Amino acid sequence: MLYLQACYYVVLMGVVVFGGPGSAPLNLQVLMSTYLGGAGFVLMLDSDRKPRIIYRHGDSITAIQARTVSDQTVVLLQGDFGVSVHKGSIGTPIWEHALKCGGQNCTSDIGSDGQVAVLDINGKMLHSYDSTGRETGHIAVGVSGHNPQDVAVDPVNKHIVYAMFFQSRPHHIPVQVPCIIAYSYDLQTNIWTDYCVSANEDFVTDNMADSRAQHLYYDDVENKLYMSGYTDGGNSIFRYDPLVIRNNNNSLQGLSIMPDPQKPHYDKYTDTWGIHGAHSINFLARINPKDGAVEEGEFFITRLGNNNGNSISGIDITVGANGQVFVAQSCTSSIENRDNITINGQHVGAYGGGDAVLLETTFRGNSRIIN
Repeated sequence: MLYLQACYYVVLMGVVVFGGPGSAPLNLQVLMSTYLGGAGFVLMLDSDRKPRIIYRHGDSITAIQARTVSDQTVVLLQGDFGVSVHKGSIGTPIWEHALKCGGQNCTSDIGSDGQVAVLDINGKMLHSYDSTGRETGHIAVGVSGHNPQDVAVDPVNKHIVYAMFFQSRPHHIPVQVPCIIAYSYDLQTNIWTDYCVSANEDFVTDNMADSRAQHLYYDDVENKLYMSGYTDGGNSIFRYDPLVIRNNNNSLQGLSIMPDPQKPHYDKYTDTWGIHGAHSINFLARINPKDGAVEEGEFFITRLGNNNGNSISGIDITVGANGQVFVAQSCTSSIENRDNITINGQHVGAYGGGDAVLLETTFRGNSRIIN
């Protein structure tokens, strides 16, 4: 039995159908990483679905990312060893850097121009490398109670986009505030910020729901940035367009929430009523990476069989070939009508301990494909 650390379904031309912490476009194949006998391996499933070892590393491999760079597939591996970049055959690295990226200590991304960003979560450092492996910049992040979450590369506008949240206590009331920052490739210039307001703005405008920017994904097809976040209530700063916030001197005061179709409600799973007790709501946004404007943002929940709202958290986000957005989620208790769901003709059955959820949506404000 192999211990599976990451698994990725991959497609041609750098368009990801669905991945976990990463993705690897390599001729309609599935790439996996595993740890066996003191070494890390990258496996590829052949056409008959048998695993074939295509790369061995002396340390654990915890994430795989890939893009089409100059018409060639380039793969970014991340693990205990740090990060390394390979051609699609995943042989000898083009370049590698030793970083403390064991376990979930890092998150990384590679752009279609070969630019790489690595967020060292524990070390609270953000690194940027060009296609040759030359470090183009590094900065300290996560200071003053900031909690680093994710990073993405925008190759069109030459931005490194960083997501985090910070904890504050305006008037002795705790609140978590999300923040997304776009930097230049050398990490020396702040291009734009989203949601990064003073916690007192949340307090005076009654937007005190804890909110976090957690997962980022850059879509090469439409050149859009996608964000999956968390909030514990409907009165969240995520209801506002961050570009409008910036144009209002980074203040929420006097602002109206995003209107339809910018924040549409198209079914009972995008409305936050009926949730009781401790809860988690998944917020998704499609962002113009040039200026950080939210083109569409929406709250997502699940519901129980009695129609009450049910908590759900986003685990990762990616985008498919035709603009479909896929979100891996985890919900409290079970999803609605679980007893009636069948897999290979077998009923799943009742269960109250939580469910894994795959959400697929067009993210155009009018349809949910699967949930």
